[in-house]
Amino acid sequence: MAWTRLQVFTAFSALFLTALTAIAAYTMHTTRNHNLPIPSTLSAFTLALPLITGLAMQSLTLSIQKLRSQKSNRPHTPPYTTPTLLILFIYDAVLATLAGTYITPISNLHCGLEDKWQGLWHAKNGKAIRRIQDAFECCGLHSTSDRAYPFPGKDVGVDGCRRMFGYEGSCFGKWRGEERKVAGMMLVVVGCVGLWKVRNWISRFFRYALFANELCFLDSYSCLTSGQYILVFNG
Repeated sequence: MAWTRLQVFTAFSALFLTALTAIAAYTMHTTRNHNLPIPSTLSAFTLALPLITGLAMQSLTLSIQKLRSQKSNRPHTPPYTTPTLLILFIYDAVLATLAGTYITPISNLHCGLEDKWQGLWHAKNGKAIRRIQDAFECCGLHSTSDRAYPFPGKDVGVDGCRRMFGYEGSCFGKWRGEERKVAGMMLVVVGCVGLWKVRNWISRFFRYALFANELCFLDSYSCLTSGQYILVFNG
């Protein structure tokens, strides 16, 4: 049995949102693994965005279909449609704005990275610092001797990292690049969800949108109810 265009779009939407969720999950994992100064709440809300949007849009679609099947003169749009869409668009806008602050301007990224590294250094979190150094094959933040692991001590000099692991460059540039890449991927997720939402709304909602008033001709009492006219946008 051949699939309808609506079924094809629904299947595509499920795969598309699943792929975006996977990308968001990757950004969350990378943020934690590389100790990027991106808030975990931002990663979590980005991860939840595709699922929340998908469920909300599906709920609106089912509500519209239910109202349409009742064939009444009541509006065929649920009263909570506008608030729901407004909340979703605000959700997108907030995430996009916050993610954008970790991409540009580059000068503003310095403080977050500096504070994060200093926090790890102050806490003597050698495991986290080494994980960053190993990931980018680097030593220290701004130079190979700048707060690098292993920590300087009785038997370890300030150049202990370079001597022990053989890494020649500092970590700041590569670490900053990773932060911008992850934030960029978050923006892609938010942007793609937003575009899908608009496309979904056009193809599904307006497919069932009916004229609200009766269409009458001059003085005639013969009217065609708006329920006979459907605005169809191919999905």
